[in-house]
Amino acid sequence: MPAKSKAQQRLMGLAYAVKQGYMSLNEVGEEYRTKVKELVNTMTVKQLRDFASTPHEGLPDTVESDSNESMGFALGSNGPQSVGMPGMGMGKIALPDMSTGATGSGDKPSGQGDADDEYKKEKKKKKKRERELAKKYEDFLGESKIIKAKYIKMFEDFTND
Repeated sequence: MPAKSKAQQRLMGLAYAVKQGYMSLNEVGEEYRTKVKELVNTMTVKQLRDFASTPHEGLPDTVESDSNESMGFALGSNGPQSVGMPGMGMGKIALPDMSTGATGSGDKPSGQGDADDEYKKEKKKKKKRERELAKKYEDFLGESKIIKAKYIKMFEDFTND
């Protein structure tokens, strides 16, 4: 979803940088810190990146509004899930409750269903990539030994002449 103003795009860029770890929340100016913190806690990296990557051309500097409507679904009272747009979130945000064992509202709670399968698939892919890299490295070392032997032979032949 594209940003509606340059100010919104910049704010989303700050939130994206904080969420990705490129900067800390303490580095954000005090006047924006609360909004950035709310955005970081309520939006996904993809949503923030989509807003932050909006080109500035043709955007107004700001959008005047009496409420948070200018921020689209981003600054709704409960984040993007509160607006009820089709395909936007999964409903109200629910945090896990450790006392009752209830899970939160995340896409894939750890230890259940697809999350384990995805983890195993990724682990298998990673091991395969590591084996491929190890094979390439071994091939490289083998080739470098052959080349080294050739240069040593050439040097010996040169010095013996």
